[in-house]
Amino acid sequence: MNATQYNQQLDKLCSRSLLGEMKREPEYISGKVYAVETAMGKYAVKVLAPEAAINHKILQGYINSEKVAFIAKSFIPACAARVVDGAAAQEIDGSYFFLYDWVEGNHVTCKEMYGAHCQVIGGFLGELHRIDFSRVDVVDEYSKPHKTPDWDFYMQKGAENQSPWVSLLEGHKVKMFDFYRKSESSKEELLKNTVVSHCGLTPENVIWRNSAPVIIDWETAGFVNPYHDLIETALCWSEDADGKIDSNKFSAFLRGYKQRSPFKKGTDWNVAINAGYMSRIARLESSLKKSLGIGCQNAEEQGLYTERVTEITEALLKYEKTAADMKKWIAEIA
Repeated sequence: MNATQYNQQLDKLCSRSLLGEMKREPEYISGKVYAVETAMGKYAVKVLAPEAAINHKILQGYINSEKVAFIAKSFIPACAARVVDGAAAQEIDGSYFFLYDWVEGNHVTCKEMYGAHCQVIGGFLGELHRIDFSRVDVVDEYSKPHKTPDWDFYMQKGAENQSPWVSLLEGHKVKMFDFYRKSESSKEELLKNTVVSHCGLTPENVIWRNSAPVIIDWETAGFVNPYHDLIETALCWSEDADGKIDSNKFSAFLRGYKQRSPFKKGTDWNVAINAGYMSRIARLESSLKKSLGIGCQNAEEQGLYTERVTEITEALLKYEKTAADMKKWIAEIA
């Protein structure tokens, strides 16, 4: 779709939403988001991927995530799509859009972030985990079983393709099996306690208006174990510009969470920590496949995922080292 067609659709969206005509050309922000300004104000518009128009499951996933955000904003500062004619998803000429009030502010970078930021967001995550989302029919992707990765197959094919990551993966083959074993051993216990959460509460998805945050971009919302979510989110917020984890920020995040949602007595934190291997192994396997040309669209994409295999493998090894530190930090707070 060209720029003229996009503009025409966005103009129709503004008219349907009773916002008046656009004052100027839409401004591309990032990803699928545009800034639109009318006589009524400034708004953000998310353009859904074309697959959403032909795949009801994908479209419903987006709609459900906005329902989660709509409920959440009654308890925490969340940005949810505007509802027009009883619906959040707006269909215009075969394409789907979400319309949001514009949130003026800035993202906080690693260098600008302090423990106070981490404690505030930790508190809101704790509050989020207490909200009843039973009215939303969220699909439970979290409980789906994972098939054991065929590491030997990937290394064999990698060797045939002379992939640059083969020696790294071969050197840590035993650890890859151990990481998967740890993640699987935690699964049963994890699923005894799940909540609906944002599942992507990174610094990029929070806009700060002075010292007040607004949580945006809820499309990854879904089921998760609360302590698994807590650890993953705390790691995101405590990583410095060099990729190292700041223990003070990590602890501040946990303290903020605990103030809003006290930790359950007898919690086995090893379970939540071991769960961290799960998502990283899934990303590694997905990258391995595309690096080998499986489900890959072109050579450029294949090259990108070849680089990611090394990055994710190193991230797994780094997570193993961080796990021991996390146990100590958590023990001091819990």
